[in-house]
Amino acid sequence: QFPDSAPARLNHISAKDGGYLRPHRSHQSGRDADIGLFYKGDRFPPRGAARERLIDPARNWALLRALITETDVQLILVDRSIQTVLHRFALSIGEDAAWLAQVFGQMVKHARSHRDHFHVRFYAPRSQELGRRLQPMLALLPGQNLTTYVVHAGNTLGQIAARYKTSVAAIRRANQMKRESLLRLGQHLIIPLRGACTICPLPPPLAIPPRLLPPEPPASVAQSWWGGINPELSTAE
Repeated sequence: QFPDSAPARLNHISAKDGGYLRPHRSHQSGRDADIGLFYKGDRFPPRGAARERLIDPARNWALLRALITETDVQLILVDRSIQTVLHRFALSIGEDAAWLAQVFGQMVKHARSHRDHFHVRFYAPRSQELGRRLQPMLALLPGQNLTTYVVHAGNTLGQIAARYKTSVAAIRRANQMKRESLLRLGQHLIIPLRGACTICPLPPPLAIPPRLLPPEPPASVAQSWWGGINPELSTAE
């Protein structure tokens, strides 16, 4: 569809052996990847530029559409300003408005600091099922007996540590926090619990939802857009 396009830029899948990949909270299991946006004329914008004005809507929408309709994607994170440009472009080429509402309401989510790339998380049925079966056994190890906590107004590390019968130092280590680090409202903390898990139920099996496919487009739209030429856009220029 775009034979002269520069190749996509793929970054930050995971560390070689998994685990924390600076500076991300995710990208730890091999299911996440950052895919750089395409820009007009393939000219990479300078730092601080309004990227929503410089992206190539056609190529970025084609990439986003292919990810959603042709792969098993769990979610896609990108800044709301980029979403607005792509949503407007998709409507202009005749994409179904109801389907787009699902795409940008369910699949594509806003994330700060995601103005130059798509953060894509894929389903991986085999590895996720293996992890599901191993989770109770891993939880028998004290270092793997973890839970998560969302910070609320008025919380302190001391309160959270007391609630889970752990220590402030253990929470800091698990979240790579410095002594001067402050808690943020809505922050997700990893909480290491003391000792091994004593009641370790098997998590529910993974259920991958069907792909979010659009309705069949009218023949005129299919020929004009997916054939590489959109008469409405070309005449408007």
